[in-house]
Amino acid sequence: MKKILLVAFGAALTGSALTSFAQSPSPAPSDSPAAAPSAAAPALSSATELTEEEKATLQNATEKAQQDPSVLASIDAMRKAMKDARAAMVAKDPSIAPLLDKIEAGAAPGSQPPRLTAEEFTELGAARKAIVGTPEAAAWKMATAEYRANVQKAMIAADPAVGPILEKIAALKMQADMARASNAASPAASASATPGQ
Repeated sequence: MKKILLVAFGAALTGSALTSFAQSPSPAPSDSPAAAPSAAAPALSSATELTEEEKATLQNATEKAQQDPSVLASIDAMRKAMKDARAAMVAKDPSIAPLLDKIEAGAAPGSQPPRLTAEEFTELGAARKAIVGTPEAAAWKMATAEYRANVQKAMIAADPAVGPILEKIAALKMQADMARASNAASPAASASATPGQ
């Protein structure tokens, strides 16, 4: 059965930490600019907080959702939008093309997502900022949101028991995001509270 992979290109473009819950993903179509994102669309860095039963339920619902026509149509729309966003970034800064090629190569069948250096993340962030507000960026954001919504609907339709699991993932993600934001703010807060400065 064909499985949906993490979109290395899309995740890098958005800075998302999309995580695939499938243990052995199969390759994406070779004609695509990147694989489709994980059907377990909510980002979750701590998948270990799910029980084995929850992981199995999530994986089964994911596999069933991958057959849904709305999900398949969303994947096509998202791939086109990602391709257009890439072209917009390259048009603004042609020097970003090799980095985007590296990211796309990591989404190829049998490949591992590339490890980006801090400098590459900074370069990618600048390229993303350069297209903020463009029609391409808006279309990519909308296509991604539609994909995630369609996947979640299809997963819940395939197995209603997955609804609470998706809620748990969303809560865990929110906690992780809040912790990151708190940690990022802490050094600045403590530096400004230091006496004599």
